[in-house]
Amino acid sequence: MRFIYGVWDGTVIGTNSGSCGPEFGDDALDFNSGNPLLAMTGDRGFGIFSEQVSLPALLLRHCEALADASCRRCTPCRTGSVLLRDALQSACEGHGCDVDWTAVYRVAVQMRESSLCGVGRTGVVPLIGALEHFSHLLKTTAPVQDSLSSYSASTAPCIEACPAHVDVPRYIDAIRDDRPERAVEAVLEHYPLVGSCGRVCARPCESACTRNSIEDAVAIRAMKRYAADHAAVSPGVGVTLPEGPAEVAVVGAGPAGWNCAYHLLRSGHSVDIFDAEAVPGGMIRYGIPSYRLPKDLLDAESAVVQELGGRLHRAALGSDITISSLREKGYKAVFVGIGASTGQLAHLPEDSDPPAGYENGIDFLRRVHDGVAAGTPPAMHGDVVIVGGGNVAMDCCRSATRLTDGKVRVLYRRTEQDLPADHEEIEDAVKEGVIFHFLSNPCGLEVSDGRLTGVRVLKMRQGEPDASGRRSVSAVEGSEWVLPCSHLIAAIGQRVRSGDIADDEGVNKGRNGVISVNGDFATSRDDVFSGGDCVSGPDTLINAMNQGEQAARAIAARLEGRDPFSPRRRLSEILKSASLMGECRDWHPSFPRSRTPSLPVEQRRSFAEVEHTISPDAARTEADRCLRCYRLFTVLTASPIPNAD
Repeated sequence: MRFIYGVWDGTVIGTNSGSCGPEFGDDALDFNSGNPLLAMTGDRGFGIFSEQVSLPALLLRHCEALADASCRRCTPCRTGSVLLRDALQSACEGHGCDVDWTAVYRVAVQMRESSLCGVGRTGVVPLIGALEHFSHLLKTTAPVQDSLSSYSASTAPCIEACPAHVDVPRYIDAIRDDRPERAVEAVLEHYPLVGSCGRVCARPCESACTRNSIEDAVAIRAMKRYAADHAAVSPGVGVTLPEGPAEVAVVGAGPAGWNCAYHLLRSGHSVDIFDAEAVPGGMIRYGIPSYRLPKDLLDAESAVVQELGGRLHRAALGSDITISSLREKGYKAVFVGIGASTGQLAHLPEDSDPPAGYENGIDFLRRVHDGVAAGTPPAMHGDVVIVGGGNVAMDCCRSATRLTDGKVRVLYRRTEQDLPADHEEIEDAVKEGVIFHFLSNPCGLEVSDGRLTGVRVLKMRQGEPDASGRRSVSAVEGSEWVLPCSHLIAAIGQRVRSGDIADDEGVNKGRNGVISVNGDFATSRDDVFSGGDCVSGPDTLINAMNQGEQAARAIAARLEGRDPFSPRRRLSEILKSASLMGECRDWHPSFPRSRTPSLPVEQRRSFAEVEHTISPDAARTEADRCLRCYRLFTVLTASPIPNAD
């Protein structure tokens, strides 16, 4: 995509300027199918790609969105955005020569220099660039003919990093104002498991937080938890269920299926949910220990879907029901969210006939859950070894420290720096006494009378980095040693349960049995959709919920005869592909992160929750650390954009 002209990062760009600006890939030529992207504005400037675009019209669309996006907390943005919008409206009406553009420029600069957040500070950048380099194009003497369509959205690095695109600064603002119920409302737009996600989310938002370049990220997850623990979750208005089958059958009551049902119900469509278990939650119920996620909280938040009218039926896919049988019963659409709940052993010679004491991490965590729920956690005797370095491995080793009278060790074939688990989970594991062995990989077992007595271990060495920059590892010849143990738990991966979906169901599958879907989460079979771990492979809670939400929107569009296109998702794709979410350039003073209270290490022998909720004072203090580094983007297209309203 080539710029005709524009200003980006303060530099004139275009065919005659010698500067080409950001690089848009060929996939950005159309905003939606057959609808070319003609112009774009953002926090770093503007670019025009078509002679059809009038600069005053482009800037008017952008400043209209700027005035709407202003939170009106500060005078420069509250009044300035309206003045800028009105000046550009005059220009588009043909009165550009009558506008005092010098005064407009002063207002824009004042907004950039003194607004309290990124909306005002960066929202004026396109207009300032136009006034500095193309002011003659704003001095109109005839009305501008503008028949183009537009879409605008304000976002921030944390929002773009969140798979669900939760408006993080919005709910932080609500906490700052001591309105936790407003914070919860912001999250409920995307999923009902607010407090659960506030405890176990992988926090991609925090990795993207601008504060990381100053000291530490804002404690976004902790504040979400705070809001959920201080405000009730109101489900809203439910639906009236039919006597027979609902409109949609959701198979799987894990995060993806449950959130799909939640959004379908909120959009007015009736839903029946089928799961092999009697209670919802899937792997976040059975795979995340209670010391991280109390199950009474999960029960309360899950109830929202049933309060909205969702009906939960106990039935297993592949044995009690099939996709075809659901379609034959009259369901207009089916969503499959069966997860990836089958664990794997460690690829050892003994896998075909595993001895007592050797199991996979998923089965182990399920045993732990069932025991804790029944009030009799399983007892373990002797040393425990866990193989793996992800979050499942951390859940296994930390659970084992609460159950065994021996030592707990983790074998990981790479280095400490390569551990993929959440760094706080790793730190807690170390505090709780877990011993890590890096560059170590099991190669066989020691067995006596059918019982595990030890694991044979090879030392590993690092090789050269591959194309991704990750260094390979290989076994050191002659380095084998024996690590005595009574239990070996393999936490090296999960897969979709084979046989749940028969080959004659017409649903295509990919590698490792994952279900193949398109961009709208539709499968190869008409009116059958899928999402979550059974599509992506083992992933995070937030990603599963996001896929459930996106599938619900596509299903609702199908039922209502609408185009499922999401302009917000498309804008994010463009921002990512062209690397448009640059760093916040403003200077800010250091403001240390608040500490999250937790259970003392010496009291962590039970499954009582370890991390606690921050205090109201700490929550408000932490909220003050948020820089509200919003950026406003506007795109212009030749034809109307579906669902842009």
